[in-house]
Amino acid sequence: MKCPECGKEIDGLLLYTTEYNTYWAYIEDGEIRFDTEDSSVGDEEFVYPECHATLFYDEEEAEAFLKGERK
Repeated sequence: MKCPECGKEIDGLLLYTTEYNTYWAYIEDGEIRFDTEDSSVGDEEFVYPECHATLFYDEEEAEAFLKGERK
């Protein structure tokens, strides 16, 4: 399959994600400590590394494209 932006052959995509973390901050032994309370992934961006084009924002669409099920 080829990149729709630059026409080069694609064998994979980069996935950039935004991750949101919530921490509990407290003092222990006179130093600040952090415990993870919650983590979640926000936005996803699938990018072809050769031309840096964002091709997909959806994992299912990216998967279908990489499997050759979507043009």
